Amino acid sequence: MKNASSMPSLKIGALLDKAEEHREKSQYVQAEKIANDVLTLVGENGTRRRSLDDEARAHCILGACCSRTARYDDALTHFHNAFTAAGAASNLGLQSRALDGKAIIQKNRGDYQTALGTAEHALAAAEKGEDKRQQARTLNIIGLLHKQFGDYPRTLHYMSRALALHEEIGNKRGVSANLGDIGGVHHGLGDCPRTLDYMSRALAIAEELGDKNMVGIHLTNIGTVHADLADYPRALDYFKRALALAEELGAKRDVTSALGNIGLACIDTGNYTRALEYLKHALDLSEQIGTPIQTAYWMKGIARIQRKMGNLDVAYQGLLDTLHHQRDVLKSSQDVADTLLVLGGVLLEQGKTQEGLTKLEEALQLAEELGQKRQAAEAHNEIAVAYAQIGDVAKELDHLKKHYAIEKEIFSEESKKRVELFNMRVAIAEIEHGVEVQKLRGERMEHDLANNAIHLAAQTELVDKFRNDLRQIFNEIDEPIAALKKIKEKLKDLPCQQIDWPKFEGRFNEVHPEFRAKLTAKFPELTHMEQRIAAMVRMDLTSSDIARLFCITERAVEFHRLNLRKKLKLKQEESLPKFLSQL
Repeated sequence: MKNASSMPSLKIGALLDKAEEHREKSQYVQAEKIANDVLTLVGENGTRRRSLDDEARAHCILGACCSRTARYDDALTHFHNAFTAAGAASNLGLQSRALDGKAIIQKNRGDYQTALGTAEHALAAAEKGEDKRQQARTLNIIGLLHKQFGDYPRTLHYMSRALALHEEIGNKRGVSANLGDIGGVHHGLGDCPRTLDYMSRALAIAEELGDKNMVGIHLTNIGTVHADLADYPRALDYFKRALALAEELGAKRDVTSALGNIGLACIDTGNYTRALEYLKHALDLSEQIGTPIQTAYWMKGIARIQRKMGNLDVAYQGLLDTLHHQRDVLKSSQDVADTLLVLGGVLLEQGKTQEGLTKLEEALQLAEELGQKRQAAEAHNEIAVAYAQIGDVAKELDHLKKHYAIEKEIFSEESKKRVELFNMRVAIAEIEHGVEVQKLRGERMEHDLANNAIHLAAQTELVDKFRNDLRQIFNEIDEPIAALKKIKEKLKDLPCQQIDWPKFEGRFNEVHPEFRAKLTAKFPELTHMEQRIAAMVRMDLTSSDIARLFCITERAVEFHRLNLRKKLKLKQEESLPKFLSQL
């Protein structure tokens, strides 16, 4: 292996790009291997800024891989190292990315308030570093956190800001992802038609880009919506298309998800044999690639099917294994109450009433501790069944009363929630309408401004033509008389002063309020003329139009554009209009 100091940064960058590609395809083993190789390569480079950037990026990749495979403590260590290296390199974008990773872990652990604070810190770093791509990513994470709080209007606010940034910088992949997430917001609101509209638009963009990984994500989400609508044939069609793509890409985690989704859909259609086949395949693969959250989900699904098929002993053992996995591997109580409920029900069906009652009471206690009313209500109902088997009518009635009391609370809360969701849907429709109107207004103002500029250019051209005609007349006269001398002097006063530049520039600032401020702040050495030329280029005016506006030659405009490129430090392949449009 070459010494790190002799390794070109371009090669390291290419390795990191490859690692990112594997990560996006859920190929975590390959991504981690390359990222660790990069850390070895840059290890001998000391504190060079380029090496620190590469180190931070490698740790971000490793952190993301660990996070997706539920190795949260390892992930936090990598994100901490990434933040430290990025700080030493003064790379605010990578600092923001590291904080994003930390926020996602906090979200996955249910600590939403802490996650929100971390994400807001990440956003501040991205904004300070003027990294629009990273700003968009963080805004979307903040939106997802507000979704956890049930604040859908605020969720949409942040996601819409993220979408606008992705559209501004031309990041179609980001646009596709954001449209899908906004569709998820509408799904949470129960608005399936709008959900499918957004998700279908997201899918179309991903297909246009040829991004098969993103296509698979959208297919899965659309399939889930159809499953919620009980349209199982259509749901299965989307899930199977997602499976085919995941197998083609070799994305085993996505293959596992698709297999599991097909299995669960088969349960709902009553095809238990087929469901068992898919879920067992999903379980084997999730254990193979090390995705413990998926493993628990498929284990419980298989146990439920065995219960439905009457294989109570197999179901019992499967539920015990699931419980052990949740408590000892995932170290989480989130789904334990539900598993205990199913386990208690199986024991009651086996005639093991006392054992079943013990599990059900354990489920009730945990559900009450976690505030899980739905599970608590179900636990009281199942416990009532147990006491009915024992013959203790008093306790049976007591638990049934508690069951109905909680059900009444749930019904009342859900009724209020339905009203709130309706109001949120109305508010969100107004927000979306406002965003669309503002977008159309901005496009109209841009169009009017460009027309105004061209009109001014045409006026200037007429004045210039008049000047040239007078010069020609003057040159054709052999002996100029005093009157013609006066005309010549008058011509000096005719040029572009006829254009009301303050008014025109005021109009430009209405359409692009931050452009001039950002341009002068980042490039204070630009002359007033160069600032004006930059504004015209920002509007996509040709050199010919600009020359007519300023009463100068096209060659002079090209000279100014060349100076602009030098002062903006643009590379030969970089587009001046595109660069200016991003300010």
